Amino acid sequence: ATHGHPYMNLGALVDVTEYLKGVYIDTAKQVGFTPGPEHFGYLLRAVVADTDEKAIELGRKMLEKEARKYKQNVKELLESEKLQSILHDFGSSKVEDLLSAIGYGKVSAKQIISRISPDGLKEGPAEEESNLLPRPALHHRYQPPPGRAG
Repeated sequence: ATHGHPYMNLGALVDVTEYLKGVYIDTAKQVGFTPGPEHFGYLLRAVVADTDEKAIELGRKMLEKEARKYKQNVKELLESEKLQSILHDFGSSKVEDLLSAIGYGKVSAKQIISRISPDGLKEGPAEEESNLLPRPALHHRYQPPPGRAG
């Protein structure tokens, strides 16, 4: 802040990030400038698989979730001839390779579902999602405490 450089804190807990941002704002005010949004980086959480087995498992879960969203049967889709015919298009030789690519984030589950779904992508209500607990946000915006400019 003393030199007017942007503040960026990645990978820290939100509370720690908010505290450090407050320190940055206070320091900036002491040296005579008011930081704006351009002075702060954003914190995003990403899910990354660290092994092929976890990537396959994560890819399967992501595909299942996307299939439920469009009222598709995952088991039928995974065993379909249509899936076998598009493996090469995604650089895969077998279904596990494709699931691994989804888990590593190289291919989206929606891309796969849209290519192999017999009815196209017609979004409908997922199965009994009303009983699920709310999910945590994937990103957080800083909310300054009352009396502090942000």
